[in-house]
Amino acid sequence: NRAGFQWAVSARDEKAYQDVMALFTKDDYHLCSTHGGRYLVGETPELIEDDRFTLLMPPYFAVRYVNDARFPPTQAELDNGRRSVAPAVQILQKGGTVSIGTDSPVAAPALGVHMALRSFADPRLGNATNHETLLAATINSAKLIHADHELGTVEVGKIADLVMIDGNPLEDIANLVNVEMVMKNGVIYTIPEILAPYLPKE
Repeated sequence: NRAGFQWAVSARDEKAYQDVMALFTKDDYHLCSTHGGRYLVGETPELIEDDRFTLLMPPYFAVRYVNDARFPPTQAELDNGRRSVAPAVQILQKGGTVSIGTDSPVAAPALGVHMALRSFADPRLGNATNHETLLAATINSAKLIHADHELGTVEVGKIADLVMIDGNPLEDIANLVNVEMVMKNGVIYTIPEILAPYLPKE
């Protein structure tokens, strides 16, 4: 549903009521949430100093992240974020199939996904468990595009697209940003190998 659940919240208090929850938790009706979370970068401003950001983030989005990284999120930003992400988490916890979408190229790639994951699991915002957040980003996303027979879980016979990180995301969802290697179609690439073509020529 590209229109999103946001168009089904009340005008008065911006809540999704029982009828909306019932719709999204029955039959084969799924939700892809593109809720974002850029404002959270102000809590970990070191992310915008990472080579992956400075070399790969498109300038249009980089400027916005650099500005947001200057200050921690305001209460108004957290309130808006909660209104955006909480209904999606509620639908997931009531049995609906919810995925976390990128919204690229409209929204920032890469770091934008990490901020969306953090907002999903943040107790102030979505308050999903880390496990629920990982499901929304993996197998649920695969289900939404009818590719769960090939993607979304680590199983024999599925495509070998993997991300290897330092740390356990079940303990802290922020560990997902600590990518050390990726595997694409069974071929492993390190971060230095990925960044090499974008480094200044000596």
